Amino acid sequence: MTQPSFPALLREVKENGDDHEFYPTAQKTLDILGARLKQIKEEDDYNLGFKSFIDIGAGAGKVLEYVKSLELFDNYYAIEKSSTLLSYLNPEFRLLGCDFWNTTFIDKELSCAFSNPPYSEFGPWIAKIIKEASHSTRIFFLAPDRWNNDKDIQEALRIRGGEPSILQSYCFEDSEDRKARANVELVELAPVGSKYDKDDPFQRFFDENFKYPEVDTEEKKSLDEKIEQNKLIGGANLIEILCTLHEKRLEELNDNYRAVCSLPADLLKEFEIKKDNLVESLRLKLVNCKKEFWSRLFAGMKNINRTLTTSSQKEITGVMNAQSGIDFNRENCYAVVMWVIRSGNTLYDKQLVEIYKKMLSWQISTIINLMLAYFLSIISAIIGITRLKTR
Repeated sequence: MTQPSFPALLREVKENGDDHEFYPTAQKTLDILGARLKQIKEEDDYNLGFKSFIDIGAGAGKVLEYVKSLELFDNYYAIEKSSTLLSYLNPEFRLLGCDFWNTTFIDKELSCAFSNPPYSEFGPWIAKIIKEASHSTRIFFLAPDRWNNDKDIQEALRIRGGEPSILQSYCFEDSEDRKARANVELVELAPVGSKYDKDDPFQRFFDENFKYPEVDTEEKKSLDEKIEQNKLIGGANLIEILCTLHEKRLEELNDNYRAVCSLPADLLKEFEIKKDNLVESLRLKLVNCKKEFWSRLFAGMKNINRTLTTSSQKEITGVMNAQSGIDFNRENCYAVVMWVIRSGNTLYDKQLVEIYKKMLSWQISTIINLMLAYFLSIISAIIGITRLKTR
């Protein structure tokens, strides 16, 4: 539909009761906006910040048509309440909503956002954009020069972070379309991060509505800390404590994997959780869990370890780690402890033999080295005497 002249368009809007403070952005503002966008584009080597542009309160599309003529963005979006103005909006511009207050921005991928809001509610309007737009979105807004004292805007700026830049100041009486006695400023808010920042609006929305599990304090504690804590509470021996902790660990693993498997199939597919991966993951966790507890049991046999050399300790630990198929339970633990005690007796004798052999080897090596040194000294003396006689 061909757009009429501005006076005719304004008259039609008023006749339809569709005038929601329709004050088109002045051309001088568009020129400054365009120059700034071109400058940013030149600095954006990877074209990361020029995918989409939105005009919030787009009217009949004056700003969008101008920015589109610059050929900087891939997509152009609009939000506009007036059905009269929407009928003249270029169909190439995608409508993201009609009622601004019923539109949320936290889930929208927007490179640049512009707004020339109704000045009767500019504070809450601009504050909503600042709070909800992604930290990766560059924001431009046109507002009365008192915006800097507006509590809603200042609070939104505090939450978002970053410093606003004033690109232009002028009086709306100079507008070529609809004039008004209002001193306004064109303000820019540069991106303050990415959409993955922990303080990004969508992250805040997620945290407020969903409880993502954090590592429990008990989970953060090492196995040694848990053992000491149980000693103080129950006074049980090491085997009883370890078996209790192992049972708790298995119960937690089972509960966690049951919870994952209870999710709907389409959700599992969306999260890329495959059955084969779950099976393998659980298998590894169970094997590693056994190894951890068996190793900790042996490390706790201090009286036995004191009498064993490092090589003997490694030998027993190696055997125990290799037996990862043995379930960690009370019966097996007591049986393994008895095996370690019996093995210890054998290892004591083995250690004595090894020590004797090492000492004997050292003595023989020392004697040989001394004899070699003795013979070398005799040979050196003979050579010296022979040289003297020759002279």
